[in-house]
Amino acid sequence: MVRLMRQRLTWMLVMLAVGMNLVCAGDNQPIEIGRLRFHGNRTFSDDQLRTALRGSTEFWIANHPQNNAAQLPSTIAEQLRRGYREAGFRSPVLDVTPDEDGDSWECVVKEGERYRYGSVRIKNAVQADRRLLTERLTRPYPDPDAFPTFSSAVGTDKTIWIDEQGEPSSPNRPVWQQGHPVRFDSLDHSRDRLIKQVQTALSEVGLPDADFRVLTEFDETDRTVDLVVEVLDEGAPSRIQAIEFVGLKRNSEQTMLDYLQVSVGDPYREETRHHLSSLLWKSARFGPSRVKYDSSSGTLTIEVVESEGLPTIDQPIGVVGATLLKSRQWLGDCYRRGEDTQFDVPIGPDLKVQLTMSADGIAVQSQRWVDSAWTSGTVMLIDDRCLLVSAREHPEKLLIDITALDGQVAISTLLGAATDSDRVFRFLFAGKLTSERDPGESKLVHRWSASPNDWLMFSTKSRLHRHVEDGQLQVFDQRYPDLRFDVDCNTGAIRNGPGTDALRFGPGLFQQASTGIRQVTDAKPNAYSPQKPLSTIVSYFLADPMVAEAQAVLGEGPVGDLATWRSLKKLVDHGVLAIPDAAIASFLQDRPDESFSIPLTETPPDDWQSMLVDYGAKLVLQQASVVFTEEQWPIRVIRECCLIALRRGDFSGQVISDLATDPEVGPLGHASIAFLLDCIGQDAKRLFAQRALMSFTRESFQKDWDTLLPAMGHQVIRETVESFASLDPDEFEALVKPVTNPRLVEVLRMIRHHALLDPTDQAKERFQLSRVPLTAYLESLTR
Repeated sequence: MVRLMRQRLTWMLVMLAVGMNLVCAGDNQPIEIGRLRFHGNRTFSDDQLRTALRGSTEFWIANHPQNNAAQLPSTIAEQLRRGYREAGFRSPVLDVTPDEDGDSWECVVKEGERYRYGSVRIKNAVQADRRLLTERLTRPYPDPDAFPTFSSAVGTDKTIWIDEQGEPSSPNRPVWQQGHPVRFDSLDHSRDRLIKQVQTALSEVGLPDADFRVLTEFDETDRTVDLVVEVLDEGAPSRIQAIEFVGLKRNSEQTMLDYLQVSVGDPYREETRHHLSSLLWKSARFGPSRVKYDSSSGTLTIEVVESEGLPTIDQPIGVVGATLLKSRQWLGDCYRRGEDTQFDVPIGPDLKVQLTMSADGIAVQSQRWVDSAWTSGTVMLIDDRCLLVSAREHPEKLLIDITALDGQVAISTLLGAATDSDRVFRFLFAGKLTSERDPGESKLVHRWSASPNDWLMFSTKSRLHRHVEDGQLQVFDQRYPDLRFDVDCNTGAIRNGPGTDALRFGPGLFQQASTGIRQVTDAKPNAYSPQKPLSTIVSYFLADPMVAEAQAVLGEGPVGDLATWRSLKKLVDHGVLAIPDAAIASFLQDRPDESFSIPLTETPPDDWQSMLVDYGAKLVLQQASVVFTEEQWPIRVIRECCLIALRRGDFSGQVISDLATDPEVGPLGHASIAFLLDCIGQDAKRLFAQRALMSFTRESFQKDWDTLLPAMGHQVIRETVESFASLDPDEFEALVKPVTNPRLVEVLRMIRHHALLDPTDQAKERFQLSRVPLTAYLESLTR
């Protein structure tokens, strides 16, 4: 029962947060916080400080109408002081006082000096590798349950951490973020956590029983704080007590041990797991592998997937296999040599896709055979400045500027042997937008993600002709004998065979392709709008030329009926995505260079649902007073609902008692209070449910509805609903034709019917639609 109530509260807060966030993008501030004027704040703006206060539970308790107002100045000063300390200011001073007329508050800020995380010094370490320990404390580190895999970027192998399901695992923030502002508040209140993190780091470098102490030293000249780890006793190092293999069928355990050069009694540290995983990956004999270490028993477990058709680890791979691995490395090194890569992927006799890849970007062009020549169709260009898409027959282009991007566009290309026996090649092209990038890396990076195993498996493909002659490995798919490639057995260099031009390497290929794309698209107007970011992107890809291109590549069966896509595009163009558009636009426009936040005083919840409730409650608290005035019942109900969700309902009893006698509260207000009381298991829900039932008339319902409209992002919701009125009957039927869920079809028909009504009839229908389920719910509360 408690879980069900928690779920109700979760989704109610999430919907409120989304709705109110859409109407809070302006400059208006809550009346109470708007009366707070700042002086002396140089690093953070007034709006940033006010926004942080609106997310502070302590502020809302101190600012509660039922609380003693004398506590408010000291609470504001303390909350902002903690925020400044968390931003690196060691000794900020804040003074909050009312002005002479008593209508506003003055907050004088003396920020003081700002400190940043400095160096890490390891003292008295003999067995421990100081470099590894320092890197572990100052760089992002993986979760203990993550596994390393590898990809090639600019000729080097890069470690990528994945989870049990093979999905990328995000690294944890460094323990000591050198160069970043010191989080003094967290440092003071979480010293035990810092000690535990250092202990974990020592364990990962092989010293789980080390005795140590942690010190912080200030450098007043550089305004930095250094972390000092003084090792008092290193203790016994971790050692492998047992080794277990999982998945071996053709390889013996002894041959595996000989190859990996690991044995019982060897020291173990986290680097061991990474090293063994790298050896398995480089061997090319195995699919995804896992290396695990159980610190309690000292057992090292090595899980492998042996690839069928390949020699065992102790057998040579032959000239063909060695040449294939060299060619993979040669391809990964092309950027370092200053060479771009360009190759054609045949889709059919009259259609191919040309890909041009370099360290500077990616260009993709579909090409059709028209009048005895290849003609460009849809093009896509990605570099460190923009993302550009343009269809030949489309009058506009889609151009998104990414120069202001803080993170990175990471693109990976996998070209290797297919995993099933019926196919020869496997090609995957994927892109990912990340919020961070490594120091020195560009905003766009391309990686070849094929593993050595992906290329060695070419040697098992029966349809792939392989012949070595005069130091050259000749390769071609027997279905396409004209597409021949020659690979140098010494260097791995790949070249086209006689009479073919499907694969090209050399400098300037990307520059040539990107220049050509820009020349044919420069005159086109841009379809992208920052005010409607999602709608303009989706609408472009739903346009006839893009759908036609998809049908040519995938076939009409997978793509579906053109009429359906046209109806969906019309719906998008008339605002069906207005809600996410408003949310995304608000997020993109409201990105200060540096954020200001007030750290939590309470311990955050462990389960995701409680975390979502807490986040939703604080977000609603931030926005509610922007939408409603203190005289309106919604702000009082919403505030108490949020504070109860945050386990701080100190004044809820008095507030609910006042609401019970407020004549301005109508059926929706009483129903909201009844729902709140139902969530927290209070018998008073019966009283408010009865009041809601007694006042449930169309007039009182409409009055409450009009009061709530601002919080629900009325304009964008209306635009979303009314977009269905843009479809004529045939277009609507085309839209719902592929929908297999009858309940969803019924809902879509209901939305369109409502959108076609005039405002008066819409109000009547809203009342009728709400009355039955709401009355049933309220009656259930009175029993």
